[in-house]
Amino acid sequence: MNINERIEMYYQLYDNNGQFDLLPGESINDVVNRELIPQLGGAYIIFDKPKCQGSIIYIGRSGTIKQDGTRKEQGLKK
Repeated sequence: MNINERIEMYYQLYDNNGQFDLLPGESINDVVNRELIPQLGGAYIIFDKPKCQGSIIYIGRSGTIKQDGTRKEQGLKK
């Protein structure tokens, strides 16, 4: 399975998903505010070109899963 197929699989698994462009010099916080990204935990992948094209340059996450299995929600916004 290639990365695009895997990303599509995750889009189907989770109700809250999407994509946005991070422009040169722009902070994640700027984009979160502009695109109205919900304050929910999740994973994110940053590509070096728009629309999930090009090479992956960063993979990160927000939120925490506690030892008891519950979630401590921490969105991308600081």
